[in-house]
This record gives sequence, C-alpha cells and structure tokens, in this order.
Amino acid sequence: MYKINHATAEGDRERATKVDKGKESQSKRPKSIVSEKIENINATWILAARLHEWDGPRRQFNINGPEFERKTGVTVEEMRDYVLRGRIDGVGEFQKTLHRCAAGQHIPIYVPAKLQDKVEPGRSYRITIDSVEKLPPRKNPWEGREAEGIHWTWREVASWVDTEGWIGSNPKRGGYYDVCVCQKERKMLEGLGSFLESEGFHSRMTLNRNDGVYHLHVHGADQAARVIKNIEPFIRTVRKKEEIANFKESIARPRRTLWPTVRIARKILGLTEN
Repeated sequence: MYKINHATAEGDRERATKVDKGKESQSKRPKSIVSEKIENINATWILAARLHEWDGPRRQFNINGPEFERKTGVTVEEMRDYVLRGRIDGVGEFQKTLHRCAAGQHIPIYVPAKLQDKVEPGRSYRITIDSVEKLPPRKNPWEGREAEGIHWTWREVASWVDTEGWIGSNPKRGGYYDVCVCQKERKMLEGLGSFLESEGFHSRMTLNRNDGVYHLHVHGADQAARVIKNIEPFIRTVRKKEEIANFKESIARPRRTLWPTVRIARKILGLTEN
C-alpha cells in the first residue's frame, strides 16, 4: 500500500490550517457519540444450553430481554450496538457483540467456537455478565439529505419483498396467506407500513425478540393477492417468482368451503379453480 503526499500550494496554506483545526476539534467528540462501558456488573443467570443448526451446530444461551435490563441496569436502546463480556462457569469466558438491537429483544449468548465442545445442549450453566459497553451510534446514511426516508412506490416495495421478504401460502388450517418484509431498522418498516396504509392495506408489525428483527405482515388471501398484483411486474429473483407461483396454485386449488377472501383473491389474480 502506498501513501500519497500532496504538496500544499501557497494559496492553500490557510485552508489547510483550517482543516487541521477541524480535525483537532473532531478528536474531542461529544459524550453522546463516545462508547459507554459499565463494569463489575456481576449479573448471573442459570440457563439451559441450546443447539442451533443454522451454519453448522452452535451452542447458545438466551437471556430474557426485560430480565437482562433489570439485572444489568442497562436499558437496550433501539438500533444501538453493544459488547457484552462475561463467563460461563466451568467453560470459559465469552465476548458477544449485539448489532443493531431492538428495544426489549432477548439477548443471545453464543458459545465461542473454541469452547463449543465443553457445552452440552440441554444442560444448565451459570452465565455471568461482567461488563456491558454501549458503542457509538452508527451514522445515519440519510443525514443531511433532503429526503428523510424512502420514496415508496410499488417498484420499491417489490425490491424489498424480493430481497428482505417472503410470500407465504398454506391452504391448511383454514388458509394462511401472508406477504412479509423483515428488517432490523424499525423506521424503514414504519415507512413501508404508512405507504401500505395509504394504499388501503392493513399491515401489522411484530418483533422477533430472539434476534431483534422486525417483521411487517400483510395477512389474508385477498390482501396478499392485492400486494402480489402490484409487485409481480417488478419481481426479479427466481425464488420470489416461485413463491408467487405457489401462492397462485394454492389459491386456485379446489376446496370444500370457498372462503370469501379466497374468492376475492382469485378474482384479483384472474384465477379459476383447477
């Protein structure tokens, strides 16, 4: 790697001095953007180890969100990052970074890779958190721009469903039909929900407390069909096209009782019973 040294022209000396002074002032950051660390917490839990098979077997402990706040004295703030340090009795020490937390979410503690074999799934262990560090807030990518959020259109909705969502269809249990978008940033989903509301849809937002991810749902055969009708021309991924095809196949499937919402969904999508 090479470092380029730029010569300063005579007329630029004054500007360069101002820049240097600016850098000097930046080093004295406000307290609000400096990390805050609380030590010697000594908060303990007796928790059963869980085994997850996402990207290979991993041992994990899950701390209840409100209980974590009560025992540590730390209130988890929306979209903030935290570093937890502690130990598992009889196993060893751990360090866990929580990225873009959701207020009230549960706290997952993953066993370090080198200690995996020392933890037996289903067995209870004493977990101790010694310190919690709240990292500086991330820079808002929209800060300083005229647009404070996304200009929502159906093309934009389609791109989010394409990459961060799913389209569900299950004719059993009276029929389950849903279009969902998942995202860590609540404000983004609130903007999407406002757009859908303006288009005559009723959406519902839920929080998965285990991973801090928000889910925005449009539920019901007729409501989901209307969303699909609007986004289908802009869908690009093979997987979402397959989900739409499965949705249509499920809606058109013969059934003993034809629910009104399914009848409306068929009409919206131009389908007839197979």
